[in-house]
Formats: sequence, structure tokens, C-alpha cells
Amino acid sequence: MTTDQSRPAITPPIPIGARNQLIEQWIMETCKTCGHPELAGLLSYEISDAPFFRDHGGFATTFWGNGGRIERGVLQFSRTYWTLRGQLDAYRKNLVIHETCHVIANHVAGRDVQHEEPWRRLMHQCGQPPWTNVFTP
Repeated sequence: MTTDQSRPAITPPIPIGARNQLIEQWIMETCKTCGHPELAGLLSYEISDAPFFRDHGGFATTFWGNGGRIERGVLQFSRTYWTLRGQLDAYRKNLVIHETCHVIANHVAGRDVQHEEPWRRLMHQCGQPPWTNVFTP
């Protein structure tokens, strides 16, 4: 049997403790790379079974405080997409960076920017393609 060395490794589901460490690491790295390490402390995340996630891998919610400052951000990830056996680690990482960049872009722009240029610029800065569609193997 031949293996294609150019394809990313497919991995089994990540155990909860290791998964949490990876998510936290990717959030901190993204905030630092984007020049806003202080935002890492304002972000929390959850793995969700919400029906919304049937068509989406993740979602970011920004909660605004007084004066247009971000009070906190919540990153939600689909349990189905996160724990699916055979899901690519590269996809998992891209998903965390994608949602973290939403909160950072909103912070920088002072408004909700969706997938506009400020968000795309941050994704490129983090070395990630600015995918806006769900990717599954």
C-alpha cells in the first residue's frame, strides 16, 4: 500500500484534556500573532451540540462593553466537527484560528466585520487560508 506524504495526517478524536490544551494554545498563539495577546484572557470556548452547528464548524460571539470595547468573546465549536474520527488536525487548528480572528477583527475595527478584509488580513497573518465554508474530509 502506498501512502501520499503530501496529504495531512488524519487523526482520531482528541481526548478532552489534550483537546482543551490545544484549543487554549491556538487561541493564545492567534492573539499573540495578531498583536493582541491581551484578548486571549477575554476569550472562552465551548464544544456545542446546538442545531446551528449542523452546517457550521464554529461560531464566534463578541460581547461589547462600554465605549465599544470588547468585554469578552465566546468561541463555540461543533462537537460533531471537533470529535469526528478522521478529522484533520489542520482543520481543527484552522477552525480555532478562524473564530479567534473574528473576535480580534471586531476588536480592531470596533464593529462586527464578518468575513471582510480586516478578518481576512488576520487569517493571512496567522498563515491560514481565509476559508469561509465548512471543510470535512
